[in-house]
Amino acid sequence: MQNKYQISVVIPTYNRANDLMAAIQSVLNQTYPITEILICDDGSTDNSKELVSNLNNPKVKWLECGENGGPAIPRNTGVKQSIGNWIAFLDNDDEWLNTKIEKQVDLLQHHDAKACCCNASRIKFGEDKGPYLDYKKTEITTLDLMLQNSIICSSALLNKELILETALFPEDKKFIAIEDYCLWLRLSKKTKFLFINENLVKYSDNAEISIRSTNTKDVWDTYSLIFNDFKEWLTQKKISLSSDEKREFKKLTKKIRQKGIETPTDNFLRKLSDKLKIKTIYNS
Repeated sequence: MQNKYQISVVIPTYNRANDLMAAIQSVLNQTYPITEILICDDGSTDNSKELVSNLNNPKVKWLECGENGGPAIPRNTGVKQSIGNWIAFLDNDDEWLNTKIEKQVDLLQHHDAKACCCNASRIKFGEDKGPYLDYKKTEITTLDLMLQNSIICSSALLNKELILETALFPEDKKFIAIEDYCLWLRLSKKTKFLFINENLVKYSDNAEISIRSTNTKDVWDTYSLIFNDFKEWLTQKKISLSSDEKREFKKLTKKIRQKGIETPTDNFLRKLSDKLKIKTIYNS
């Protein structure tokens, strides 16, 4: 089992020394052996590097990634320089429960999949607010991702070869805070994305790394960026959506174009379908 799943953990960081050390310790405490922990620094000016060096642990490696102002380039650098055949991502202000990787590897062994994620405890101002995701299925599909980003980056465990073959995180600054969403959509067309509905991650719910902090003020402009990127990638790779995915994508494109505002016709048909208890594209 250990030879098949050699885990490299990629942690992008910038000036969060205390949080970073807690994140690293949560990886070192894993019940499944980790191959390496790559601290991918984005130009920190605090004592993060010194604290990492003081660990004196050969598995914990510091990578200088320049000053990029976002996590995409540090994450991609970690993926490309990793020696493991599986990549686990962890943000520097999040932590894992001890059995997180063990449970994911155990699930992957019994399924034909190259990606796995899990639920998380939502930590807000130091308090546990309960599960971050209200998601009950055992797999996150492309259709699910068209509705919302249901994959927490710090929960993702991915086959390295799959990432390199499919796509890395988009590095253009217009994708800051949504670069993971773009990657998940692409990966969902290449593999099953298994989901463990257990809170195996302590997710720090910080506004500055949410969709609210993107360079665009309008959330529909943000969705336009994400799904235009996805469409371009599908065209480039000559990958087709299923009939259900095409139908959902068409609905989503319409909502983005209208910025979520119903036309009078949409409003009438939605009310009619609600009254007749008929599910249509207008009452979704």
